[in-house]
This record gives sequence, structure tokens and C-alpha cells, in this order.
Amino acid sequence: MMTRYETDSPEAVARLLALAVTVDGVPAESELAMLERRGVLAGLGLNREGFNAVIDQLCVDLRKGTRVGDAGDFSVLRPAQLEMMLHEVQSLELQRDLIALFIEVFSADKRYQPAESIFLRSVLRCWGADEVLERADMPAMA
Repeated sequence: MMTRYETDSPEAVARLLALAVTVDGVPAESELAMLERRGVLAGLGLNREGFNAVIDQLCVDLRKGTRVGDAGDFSVLRPAQLEMMLHEVQSLELQRDLIALFIEVFSADKRYQPAESIFLRSVLRCWGADEVLERADMPAMA
């Protein structure tokens, strides 16, 4: 069973950011540096060491309910696990901010990975992308 966090809490937000930086494997230094430079970590009350602890806890939680491959990677992130994490963020403003941050994270290392696209599509589907993007004055996704 995964750790549950209060709705819209800094912990829930930090865990989703941790998932975003690890969804394609090991976090890239450029991704972590971007979060630090933009003040995102500080805004969550974290420094780099604290964010690494969030990543570590995410890995512990994922191992509880995920099939782990021979190389130690997460071969399957169950949709229910991702949905549970996403449902912990209900504020449309937080959702909009996180979507923008996810895109920045995925752009930081100058390489888009298939896992990042799958993650982002799952986020948009779960949060009702049209509603989130409409209220944020952003164009709807086709």
C-alpha cells in the first residue's frame, strides 16, 4: 500500500515531481537543477537532499505494489497507483502548475522519452485536460 498524503499538500506535489524526474529512469542533473533554480524545491520546503529523500520514499512505495524487473527498474507502474497519486492534487491551479512543471522537467535534459509522453498523457486524462487547460487559458489538446 502506498503512502497517502493530504489533498493538495506539499508532500503530494513533491511525490508527483519525484515521479516525473524518475519516470524515464534515473533523474537527470539538468532536471533536478531546473527544479532547484526555479525555486520549486524551496517552495515545497525542500532542498536537494530532501527531494532525494522524496524520490527514495517514492521508490519504496512503488516497490510495495509494482513488479520490479531484473535490473531493479519499475517494469510496471499500475494505473491505480498513478491515479491515486494524481487524485491527491485537486486544485486546478496546482494541476495547471504541475503540468507546466512536468513539461519543463521533460525538456530540461533535451531528450523526450516515451515514458514521459505516457506519463503526461495519463496526467492530462486523469485531471480532465480540457477543463484544466480551459481554466488556465491554455489551448485544449486535440
